[in-house]
Amino acid sequence: MEKVPYTRREVKRSWWYAPLRGISYLAFKFWWAFLLFFTLSVAAWYWWCFLPYCKSTTACCDVETYHIKIKSAEQKLAECCDCTIQVPNAEEIIVDDEIEEIEDLRREYGGCVGDVTVTLRWFTKDDLDLHIIEPNGDSINFRTYVYPKRSHYGGTLDVDKNALTPEENPIENICYPNTPPPGKFTIQVHFFASKSSERAIPYEVLVQVGEEIKVYSGVHQNEKEKHRICDFNIR
Repeated sequence: MEKVPYTRREVKRSWWYAPLRGISYLAFKFWWAFLLFFTLSVAAWYWWCFLPYCKSTTACCDVETYHIKIKSAEQKLAECCDCTIQVPNAEEIIVDDEIEEIEDLRREYGGCVGDVTVTLRWFTKDDLDLHIIEPNGDSINFRTYVYPKRSHYGGTLDVDKNALTPEENPIENICYPNTPPPGKFTIQVHFFASKSSERAIPYEVLVQVGEEIKVYSGVHQNEKEKHRICDFNIR
């Protein structure tokens, strides 16, 4: 039987076939070049686009910043719903040992001391917050004046324990490095969040105005409750 020679049949291709085939050939032969180009493009975007944006905003993974924002939103929601109450629930105590222990903890955590210093100490892993209401109605707390930002009257919150990681001996500290302008200041303790099984949260507040030092004690039992500790006047 006579063998018929093979004849290649030409198939009519679309206009895009040749360019696509060329790209496929280049991608197959020079795959490493495409990978290198992609890697360099991502690196360039990260260096020239993402980093400047990250540095100019809070877009970086700043856990503390996002925690403050979350707490701020929760507190605003609580205030909107009138979920907090004001309870005069602290009494003045005079115990030199307590003053010394609070001052030792403040030094350990690097808390500032000024012409006015207020330090909150409590004894559980729960999250309590210290507030000072200034004469103009502004409040120094975790969401308004976290160190080194200072209030209109010069105060700042520079120690905020148990917000993220529970401590064995938590404190919060607010100080005015210089004597603030005259007016009435109000100190409050806010039971922000329960993080333990304790039903009663004892606390102490050291208030130092000039040379005068007082210590107040109280017990928190209800989450989201605020206790008014005392007022002090700057003349």
